[in-house]
Amino acid sequence: MLDGHRYRGIVVNGGEPTIHPRFSEICDYLRERFKGKVHLMLGTNLIPLVRSSEKHQNIFKKVLTTFDHVEVGCDDEHRNIDILEQLAPDIIENGLSMMVNVVIDYCSMQTLERIKVLTQRLGIILMLSDIHHFYNGRPVRNKMSIPCRNRFRNFTIDCNGNAFFCYHQEFEQSLFNLFDVTKEEFDYYLRSHDPGIFKFCPVCKIYEPETTLQGLAKSFFS
Repeated sequence: MLDGHRYRGIVVNGGEPTIHPRFSEICDYLRERFKGKVHLMLGTNLIPLVRSSEKHQNIFKKVLTTFDHVEVGCDDEHRNIDILEQLAPDIIENGLSMMVNVVIDYCSMQTLERIKVLTQRLGIILMLSDIHHFYNGRPVRNKMSIPCRNRFRNFTIDCNGNAFFCYHQEFEQSLFNLFDVTKEEFDYYLRSHDPGIFKFCPVCKIYEPETTLQGLAKSFFS
């Protein structure tokens, strides 16, 4: 269905995608069809990849030969700093780029310092995030008079085939399901459909307050 659409990358994310029973097949498919054509990214906590079984060692090898970039969630909630320190050198040595995302609300200063030392030594991107899963009580950022900067840029499909344009949209309702949408409907959603405003949008960091210049431009063209 993606034939005829322009996209720069494919992200396989979770939960923990490496425990999916068909993850190995997914890697084979991505490598055969997309390797070298679009950027292939994996979101993982790395925990299953350190297991000593032949199955998990083979999965780690497929990660190294399939993906171009790995993003790892690491903090005291994941309890995977030891695993990150063990596997990160292999990932970097195999030519993959890497980013570590730390939810600072769940990370001690001791763990954060170990992560900082590792990322600086290996040239890994470090991202510090606050808790972004809950929106109750957050101040409204603006009156939603401008479109989301990510609109039509992030097309997300969950493991049940439900399709979204934003991770947070899953709090509400999917746009369609991949298993019963027609090719014509699929093309419409990716080319023309405006996903609109959702209940979390007024507090989402993707939106920014409208500037005076933007307001003048909108008045001129309306």
